[in-house]
Amino acid sequence: MSAICPKCNNNAMPIWKKAFLSPLAAMPCEACGAELRVTWKSYLKAIALGSIIFLLGYLQFEEGSLNQYLTFGVGFVLMLAGQIYFMPIGLDKAAGLDKAAGLDKAGSLDKAGDLDKAGGLDKSEASDEPSEKDPS
Repeated sequence: MSAICPKCNNNAMPIWKKAFLSPLAAMPCEACGAELRVTWKSYLKAIALGSIIFLLGYLQFEEGSLNQYLTFGVGFVLMLAGQIYFMPIGLDKAAGLDKAAGLDKAGSLDKAGDLDKAGGLDKSEASDEPSEKDPS
């Protein structure tokens, strides 16, 4: 059993990796290398029921009791099941935006000349010293 890539329709990653996938970091597809990500909306929907059970166990039962630990376990299992069965994975749209802006994976510009394309300042605008054009 494994997660299916929306781009190539092959096995993207083992199911245990999907269970711990978060919206904070993309994971590559093992078949085609496409960057896969989940959205915050789908992630929060997937863990909602387990989180509520977890919180109710914390609020309702005496601290350190067996009942509290059992509800924590049930809540955790429900969160994992929600992520495995109810959380769709999609292609990472941010990777395409970085390429369009001229950014590499680290977020820096590929070339020094790409500053104008990415909306950066040139050397004369970045200087702290007053320029000849500015009388003040």
